[in-house]
Amino acid sequence: MSGTKLFTNKLFTEKLITEKTDMNRYIILTLVILITACSTENDNTQGSLQPTSITGTAISAQDNKPRFALVIGNGNYQNVPSLLHPINDANDIATALNNLGFDVTLKLNANYKTLKNAARHFGQRLQNGGIGLFYFSGYSLQIDNRNYLLPLQADIKTDMDIEFESLDTRFVLRQMQENNSEGANLIILEASRDNPYNNINNLKKGLAEMNSQGFLIAYPVAPNTVSSENNETLNSLYTKHLLTALREKAFMGVFDIFAEMTKQVKTETNGAQVPWHSDLLTQRFCFGKCGESLAAVSQQLPENESTADVSPGEEAVSPLDTSPIATPTALKDDLVRFALVIGNGDYQNAPLANPVNDAKDMAKALKDLGFEVTLVLNANKRTLKKAVRDFGQSLANSNIGLFYYSGHNLPFNNRNYLLPLQADIKNESDIEFEGLEADYILQQMEKNPHYGGNIVILDACRGNLKNGVAEMNNPPGFLIAYANAPGSACDGKSNEHNSIYTKHLLTALREKAFLNAIDLLTDVTRLVELETNGARVPWHSDTLAQPVCFGVCSEPQPKKPNVSALLRECKRHFGANRLTSGKGGTALSCYQEVLEKDPVNAKALAGLRKIEARYVTWAKSALDKGQLDKAKRYLASLRQVNPNSQKLAEFEARLDPSSQPSTVTFQQVQPPGNTFASSKLFRDNLLDGSLGPEMVRIPAGRFRMGDIQGTGNGDEQPVRWVSVKGFAMGHYEITFAEYDHFAKATGRYKKPKNEDSGQVKPKDEDSSQAKPKVEDSSQAKPKVEDTGRYPDDEGWGRANRPVINVSWEDATAYTQWLSQQTGRHYRLPTEAEWEYTARAGTTTEYWWGNEIGSKRANCAGSGSQWSDEKTAPVGSFAPNPFGVYDTTGNVWEWLCSAYESQYRGAEQRCAAQNDTRIRSLRGGSWLFHPKLCRTTLRNASRLDKTYNNVGFRVVIADK
Repeated sequence: MSGTKLFTNKLFTEKLITEKTDMNRYIILTLVILITACSTENDNTQGSLQPTSITGTAISAQDNKPRFALVIGNGNYQNVPSLLHPINDANDIATALNNLGFDVTLKLNANYKTLKNAARHFGQRLQNGGIGLFYFSGYSLQIDNRNYLLPLQADIKTDMDIEFESLDTRFVLRQMQENNSEGANLIILEASRDNPYNNINNLKKGLAEMNSQGFLIAYPVAPNTVSSENNETLNSLYTKHLLTALREKAFMGVFDIFAEMTKQVKTETNGAQVPWHSDLLTQRFCFGKCGESLAAVSQQLPENESTADVSPGEEAVSPLDTSPIATPTALKDDLVRFALVIGNGDYQNAPLANPVNDAKDMAKALKDLGFEVTLVLNANKRTLKKAVRDFGQSLANSNIGLFYYSGHNLPFNNRNYLLPLQADIKNESDIEFEGLEADYILQQMEKNPHYGGNIVILDACRGNLKNGVAEMNNPPGFLIAYANAPGSACDGKSNEHNSIYTKHLLTALREKAFLNAIDLLTDVTRLVELETNGARVPWHSDTLAQPVCFGVCSEPQPKKPNVSALLRECKRHFGANRLTSGKGGTALSCYQEVLEKDPVNAKALAGLRKIEARYVTWAKSALDKGQLDKAKRYLASLRQVNPNSQKLAEFEARLDPSSQPSTVTFQQVQPPGNTFASSKLFRDNLLDGSLGPEMVRIPAGRFRMGDIQGTGNGDEQPVRWVSVKGFAMGHYEITFAEYDHFAKATGRYKKPKNEDSGQVKPKDEDSSQAKPKVEDSSQAKPKVEDTGRYPDDEGWGRANRPVINVSWEDATAYTQWLSQQTGRHYRLPTEAEWEYTARAGTTTEYWWGNEIGSKRANCAGSGSQWSDEKTAPVGSFAPNPFGVYDTTGNVWEWLCSAYESQYRGAEQRCAAQNDTRIRSLRGGSWLFHPKLCRTTLRNASRLDKTYNNVGFRVVIADK
């Protein structure tokens, strides 16, 4: 590695030590891990600004653990028909998992010995815990409710041969379970194919159902059914959708992934194929990096939209609380939710303390979440059955149906019977007639026409004839949850108001109802297991075809306000020519008020365009008639309505040609793709007759600041509306040529000849860390006598490359010199100004979209000739819609705002000159992964530090 690319730990150590805020624990943990992993130099060594985590989200407990995958594809069978898809499926899955950080073992066309040895070796690799994923595509044989993976040369004549000629999936499960009992295990079997041995009568269709604690097991179609085959496609249908999810949505929870895949496959096959999965995971998991970030919470809360413009020098105080406590009652959506809640506790022979309390509290919690709740307490069989029948009928108009039962349950013949209060049971044969069969509940709930949002929760694992609750077969579209694993009893006693399970479920409903229901129940499972020291492990199984939440899954769409009366008032102002001035209100302020309440109101936007068009007409008429004073007034009003109006520059030139900025005397060949209007560009004259940096006029506006995508870090929150006044931003990052001019004029950086120049030195004599060679004479370093005067260019060249190795103090000194030279107020941008400019009206991760693409910017791995090597000449890539270059990558840019761990207003103003807090940095650099060059990503450093991937640009914000 080049000495210019050495990672140091000083930046983020300073950031943690200097910033005395209540930074979220998971953010600190992430940074500490990175500090430990990346440290190569001491604090006195200059280097590159270091990358942070590339995930963009908070790190979950699993994200730092090892990930192993065994991927097998068997297609070229010898004794049965060959298969087209498995080899392609396995190759593509292996590649996708490898890209997500899995250590992948790939086996193709394996015989029995290879299969078994691979499974055994895979288990051994999992001994240190973490994530284990087994994927198989090929034939599987089901016999005696067991699944056997078919090797290539299997010689099977009778059903007795199957056990010896093929690999029992229980062997794979046992290897993973015994070696990785504390981790997360996934088994994906793309093997629900037609039986290739028609002569063996005992073989069943498809795959037998499998489940095990700590596992997620997934099939392309429900157990005992066969998936469809399309030999015209590269991948099987199921794996095609799995690959898309791994490539595009690996940050999502695994339950969300499989729920979406189920929906997609079902839709593509018109319901003929419905994938299945069973999960007994005790922790949330993602294929990529995931975690419960503050973004997930803040998106569910009412957005704090400021109705007043906030200038860069003012602080916007946000009352938004981003702690992970949801407020379900404040959330609304269009889903219709019905719940039947039953609590039976006053049994004569075996009373229970908790069920009535549990049912009452559950009913209240669900009602707060928008459910229409029916509560039934201490019911007999007739009351139970009628309540369930009525509940089923109500679901005809429902999106989500939820059944909750707390009380005694009696399993009989692998079926569950809920126990009414006056049940008269003398022997087992009475159970069927005295209890209410749980399958009856499922049958009634299947009347839900949406067929994808049914939840059944049984807190009924009390000691009985056969311990616990029998496992139930899920119809499509159900999530079934038990307070303990099937066949395991609870003692039925609790010294608390609620049972252990319902206590944690209630807490989750109050605080985390925005989570996917499976994620929420997984959290409940973990908490119950911890409280009982592993004696009780709740269970759930699902066949949901779409993500389901108890509350609102995604950011609620606010109901549009009624602005009809206000629009009529605006129209009256416009008709009376009260456009920007007048007693009793103006059309401009009126339409702006509408847009504050409804930012995309078409009539208000059209009204502003009409006002602009009227001033354009009046200004042109005044200029044509030589009425200059009147034209000036109209232009001032036009600028107030739309400072970005295309006619402004034209009319100003006609009004006073001598007042035009010196752009007319500045000639520069613009890089390809620069379609930005040249009238918005200008350069100020300096006292020595030269020109200052090229500037772009940025119009006033209002935008959503922060992590809109919900994939970023906690310090990118809260997302809220921010207004900025008009200003001018540097067309490019400040170049070496521009900075050297300042250094020469002021004597800054002048040192004794023998003083060290402060360059990054190669470490020892390791040739792998040697500096890049000088490419040509145009990029040669200054002569020896000058090396102490100017910032080091690392041998990459100066001229039009962005200046680097300058501190915040250096950058600020440059802006002060520019201000003195021009009479304008030059300074560094605020964070709000920078993000507003970088976004340029967009809401994606980069101004052009959510993917970095190729050769769009200078970031590590972005495909340019400079990526991961050095800086690029400014303007080497296309500008954003505002006409500003290099807002993504190249060099981090110093800002004038003090860094705070969450947005509290400092991002909208410049810190005082004597404020010693760390300053914000934005934009990423040539050394950083594209995910760390996102528009909203934040960084910071001390005022006196310099790095070879940090520079700056300037703004003009006249007071």
